[in-house]
Amino acid sequence: MPKVLPLSPGLITDRLHEQIVELAKLNFAPSDIAIKLGFNKHAFVALWKDKDSDLYESYYKGKLDFKKLHQEAVLEAIDEGNITAVQIYDKEAEAQAFEDIKKEFFGE
Repeated sequence: MPKVLPLSPGLITDRLHEQIVELAKLNFAPSDIAIKLGFNKHAFVALWKDKDSDLYESYYKGKLDFKKLHQEAVLEAIDEGNITAVQIYDKEAEAQAFEDIKKEFFGE
């Protein structure tokens, strides 16, 4: 069994930040990232839930990087005349508008 590394809020090094960003960009769940990087899953997820933590910021950056790549691919497909891409874009825009309204009323 591999050694499980301890995790503390100040442990996020530049290298670890980049690893978390890359794994989040690949759509790994926080618990899977913890296992992949050798951290205690429960400690990692607990720290990830703290929206003020560097770990949360690293994870969220990776998710945003993926979202950007996805949107660029959809827009490229739209430029090529792909009707399905237009439908995907419209559906995602509608979902984002709903999320924006929820955040406005209920906060983050």
